[in-house]
Amino acid sequence: ERGGPPLGAQTGGSKRTPPGPPPGPTPAEREAVRKELEQREAALREAREDLGRAMRDAQKIVDMEGRRRRELFKKRNAAEGEAERAEAFAAWKGAMTAESEAIRKEGELQAAYETAAEELRRHRLSMGVPISRRAAREGDSSESDSNMSESESVSYMAGGKRAGSPDGGRSGKKRR
Repeated sequence: ERGGPPLGAQTGGSKRTPPGPPPGPTPAEREAVRKELEQREAALREAREDLGRAMRDAQKIVDMEGRRRRELFKKRNAAEGEAERAEAFAAWKGAMTAESEAIRKEGELQAAYETAAEELRRHRLSMGVPISRRAAREGDSSESDSNMSESESVSYMAGGKRAGSPDGGRSGKKRR
């Protein structure tokens, strides 16, 4: 038989919990916070998806404007006569401007999408959701990487490329 105090015996006064409710939030408070966080995550995800759709639409517009500009360029080169050439040049110049504007808008949407994805990623990290490497690259952490512990996941996200790897991010360098 092993030594030690008999089962159920008091082993020291310091382990006794003080009377009253346990410290920290109550289960009801925790549930309210969890629901609020889930709603916020859903809103962030929806905003990101809306931006993604808008970005794809913007890409189609850029492509369309590019095709239009190339067609007008061919017409400009084929134009004969001073008036026809001037008209074709003006149309081509307008198409260039429209394409540039479409590209600028697409860039703004891309930046907004990346910001939304980053905000969603930060929100999930604050909730303690581990984020996989693939999902981190794609800005979506709906699936966790089972090969990586949460601390590795966090250090990976915090340090960039491969801070969570055992070689401290030196995997790309040759060792002699």
